[in-house]
Amino acid sequence: MALITRSSRASMDGIQHIQTLAGLLAGEALDVVAPCYIKAADGLVYMADATAVNEKCNVIGFTARAIALGEPVTLFGQGTRFKYSDGLLTKNMILYMGATKGCLDDAASVGDSFGLAVAVTTSDILILRTMPALTAAVPGGNTVDSAQIVADAVITSKILNANVTEPKIVPGSAIAGLTGLVTKFTAVDNVIGGVPVVHWIHQAAGVAGGVKSVLLTEKTKIVFAIFIPITTVAAAAAKLVNAAVGDITNAVVTAAAGVIGLPTTIDPTKMDVVAGTNLTVTNTAGATTPELMVIVFGFRVA
Repeated sequence: MALITRSSRASMDGIQHIQTLAGLLAGEALDVVAPCYIKAADGLVYMADATAVNEKCNVIGFTARAIALGEPVTLFGQGTRFKYSDGLLTKNMILYMGATKGCLDDAASVGDSFGLAVAVTTSDILILRTMPALTAAVPGGNTVDSAQIVADAVITSKILNANVTEPKIVPGSAIAGLTGLVTKFTAVDNVIGGVPVVHWIHQAAGVAGGVKSVLLTEKTKIVFAIFIPITTVAAAAAKLVNAAVGDITNAVVTAAAGVIGLPTTIDPTKMDVVAGTNLTVTNTAGATTPELMVIVFGFRVA
């Protein structure tokens, strides 16, 4: 990062220039070809600098000559060509507002990340823009969030729930899949059906009076279950229990590996498992449990 040394012969191209403002007075001595701003406190013209993001970054235009304190000022803006350097520029070099007032720099600064001018020869510059200052934050604050300009980027935190007409579908891990947390409620007499949820409960083998519980985080209405024994244990049986209120299903035989058991009854007063309650598989036959897989079907309710 280095300031570009201004030529002692710096001047404006008399043919190619665009006046942006005239009739104001200089609040200080102004250099030739200096980016300038208007101070709000006194309405006078001062040389801009980029040491901070403030009014000094709001470049109105460039001077065509050196101007003494109190003299009238005419400023020139976008599209104006100036001689600025004695052969120190590189063609197509972007020049930024410098941290030293009234000067241009070859690197971005705190108050200017986009540049004010471009080198068209090794000596001449063309003014690209004037105010306002552009740095790097959010639109509306004179800046742009870098995350918002990445290809196909969507900042999901900026999406308000009130602006989403359908439930947000949040993918889980490769193992978790979709979670019941983000499925729509299913209500009585829906004209459009809700999304069912499935709980896969695995009970290990070899536990006398075995109990396996899953703590549900969302209220779920249990409508069916399939009991699949993986090992053989004579006289084994199991049932599905709502830990808060009691048995959901009747006891189902799970004695022979691979022979599925289906409940014949479901208690409608026990089938709603509220959030924060255990959904439990319980061995009912008194024998050591087989390894058991229970697939439980339900849907989320309010």
